[in-house]
Amino acid sequence: MKTNHQRNFCAKSHSDSSMMNFSANAQIADVSPGAYIGNDFTNGNRGMAKAKRGAKKFVRSRVRHHDNSATRKLAAALPDDEQLKT
Repeated sequence: MKTNHQRNFCAKSHSDSSMMNFSANAQIADVSPGAYIGNDFTNGNRGMAKAKRGAKKFVRSRVRHHDNSATRKLAAALPDDEQLKT
């Protein structure tokens, strides 16, 4: 196993992230986008670490998009201040 910079440190297991799934729940929008990492990390394809980071980034951005969209729809459904005054 590859050692860390600490003396006598040895990793217990290899971190194999292939075929990994990522998902999250958008609280307001009631959707749960997801992404997965494939298993081909050869030649011109992205490395495992970059693929994992990209999948997480995709899921987080989709959750943020759906929550923002749902918030805008809720705000548009509220009555205007002008109508409340009269």
